[in-house]
Amino acid sequence: MKTSKTPLSMVMAALLSVSTAVCATEPLVSTEEPSVNEPSAENPNDDLQIKPDKDTAAPKAANSDATPSENEQDSEALPDRKFAAFPVPITDDALGVGLGVNAMYIHDREEGATNPSTSMFYGQYTDSDSGMAIVGHEHVFAHDAWRAGFYAGHFSLNLKYTGRIGAKLPKAAQYASYSNFVYGEVRKQIVDDLYFGVQGLWSGGDASLNEKTDPEIKKAFENAMSGSNHAVGFLMTYDSRDNMMGATQAQC
Repeated sequence: MKTSKTPLSMVMAALLSVSTAVCATEPLVSTEEPSVNEPSAENPNDDLQIKPDKDTAAPKAANSDATPSENEQDSEALPDRKFAAFPVPITDDALGVGLGVNAMYIHDREEGATNPSTSMFYGQYTDSDSGMAIVGHEHVFAHDAWRAGFYAGHFSLNLKYTGRIGAKLPKAAQYASYSNFVYGEVRKQIVDDLYFGVQGLWSGGDASLNEKTDPEIKKAFENAMSGSNHAVGFLMTYDSRDNMMGATQAQC
């Protein structure tokens, strides 16, 4: 059996682009000719002197009070975005062709904190009528001394079962799988960059064989492909990134 990640029946495509239009206006320049002072009889050796007309002034650049560095900062400044989303094309042998969307929201940082809390969503849908949706949240609090995460998802898949190693079916069997999962974790910083905590996972689902076959075979297949499991364990992570959202050094 080939397993794969799953889709969503409604595909959200939300890409927000912010564009800024800047208009430049050319300064007006006087077309009057400047006055010329001829050499006087008293000072015949004086050179010709050209004096600008009083009404003619050198054009001033826009925002002349700003320093060059300030102008550069204004031109390079990017809009502050808290939300981002982008499409994910899907081509999968088991699920077919479709489209997904991945979205993330960045929460306001706590005063004095470097890393923000984040929330995410992922969903996809393919032409095999298979879909999935996952939501999650990573919370940073106490100035990064504590970190917590929570994820939950639902899968609705239409798949093909081709058998197992050494017992391949002559024809792939069509079946549907419906499953859910919940995952959570809490970590505490014990020394610089080192976190220790606990994590837990629950998952479960049911399967339905979409083939006309012997009822006993159908029941055995669905029992084998259905069920639930859970686990709890310890978790230790190392994270020395200088910034979670845009690290320039270190590793995790």
